[in-house]
Amino acid sequence: MCQRAAAAIDALHGSSPRSPSSVAPGPWHGLHFIKRRRQSRMSSHPRIRYTLAPAMAQSIVDPPLNFEVHFLDSEDPRHGCRVMSTAPFVFYTFDTPIGFLDTHTTISGMIRVDAEIVPFATFNWFGSSAIGTMTITWPGTPPHNAHMGELVASMGPTMPNCRRFRSHGPDGLAHDFWWHRLPNGDYDLYCEPGTRIGVFRRARPLEHIPNVGDIFATLWYSFQHPPLLLKAILALCLNRWLDLQEGR
Repeated sequence: MCQRAAAAIDALHGSSPRSPSSVAPGPWHGLHFIKRRRQSRMSSHPRIRYTLAPAMAQSIVDPPLNFEVHFLDSEDPRHGCRVMSTAPFVFYTFDTPIGFLDTHTTISGMIRVDAEIVPFATFNWFGSSAIGTMTITWPGTPPHNAHMGELVASMGPTMPNCRRFRSHGPDGLAHDFWWHRLPNGDYDLYCEPGTRIGVFRRARPLEHIPNVGDIFATLWYSFQHPPLLLKAILALCLNRWLDLQEGR
């Protein structure tokens, strides 16, 4: 599994890490062209700015979204999806065998390309679809056990399309973050008091990368803090699942 993951990551961005803005010559040049094309398309998207309530829109000062991570294979939020990039290195998988009484989602990954694939989080669903308990584990920190609702807390009637979670940011302090649902399965990620720090955009149509797979969505984001990125990806998984169950 580690060899397959490493091969896919190498095929995605080349065998050595590079900055998101760099374009090195060689066999991966075409892929970087695709990335630049998609960034240009993202920056001109009419829904990128002012997606919150008008009272909050004036407070938004968007930092540049210099990093990206791709969502591949299955569009099922809970199963068969790979999340990967090398700028910086990211690799997670979602696996959800459906049980008769209990259903569990295991989110596994690697902290670097030469590491073992290990579980980073587990979702324990009530029955087969209702949110239950979770465990999140980051290397070097105690496991965090809580209810999954912690990642999708309501923000009240004034922000009906938003769900909040709390996490430590790059500054080491705890902040409120939230995913804001847009039409057609897109989402924006915000940090208090209302700064957009990430955008999740579906690929229309799917983008097939040889030796990698089908990219069905990309998350562009502005921060370098792997524990926050993991928590944001987990919260996005739950948001997408709940919205699918509610027919949104």
